[in-house]
Amino acid sequence: MKKITFLTIIAALTLAGCVGGDCCMPGVISVDRTTITFIGVGESKKVNIECPISWMVVDQNKLPDWFAIDPLNFTVGTEVTFTAQENNDSKPRNFTVTFRASNGDKVIVKLVQDVDPHLAFKSRETPRWEWVNGSTVREEKNADYPYIFITDDGFAKRSGDRLFSSTSCKAGRITSTDGSAFEIIEINGGFSIGEHPGSMLRTESGTTELDFLEIVKIQNGKLWIIFFEKNSSIERRMVQ
Repeated sequence: MKKITFLTIIAALTLAGCVGGDCCMPGVISVDRTTITFIGVGESKKVNIECPISWMVVDQNKLPDWFAIDPLNFTVGTEVTFTAQENNDSKPRNFTVTFRASNGDKVIVKLVQDVDPHLAFKSRETPRWEWVNGSTVREEKNADYPYIFITDDGFAKRSGDRLFSSTSCKAGRITSTDGSAFEIIEINGGFSIGEHPGSMLRTESGTTELDFLEIVKIQNGKLWIIFFEKNSSIERRMVQ
């Protein structure tokens, strides 16, 4: 039997381009999940990378413009933030990211972003109110009915100038003839994109808390709002 000496082993490692250091370590890089799904409106999610040596994202210059990773490389394992921008396409988006350790070991993370369910609603800037019942959409525009659309940021200098004497941000409509009929939403937390639990609906019949309210878009001084009244399955939407 041929005798294997210590020098023979060193020579073999040298030919393989590895004498000590990271490249001699076995597969060491791993992630706590290999598939991440993002909602269509965009969001950030975190992934933990386990790796005792340095690592980097492969092909960093090929990352799509709708997606960001922070950090792109690190000396040891760490928490990585994946951020997907709003999906304005009519179909889901897919992408894979490869993380490579300095010893050559790799792990792949698959990214999937759903379609924005409110894309069609957000694409139109016409001020309007909508009622959505299944596939049926009823629409009322400002000019079609005797209403005046109003928006109140709640910061009137004098309390007497505030709608309902409330500092809450508001959006709604009121009849232009005598003001006897109105629908005014008081948005809990102010005008910002996202869900606003605890928002209220004021009408001439009284005030009730909404089951759900979300501002899905703010642009050029307009609000795109989706809400559900108490115990109702009809989705209501407004742009103003």
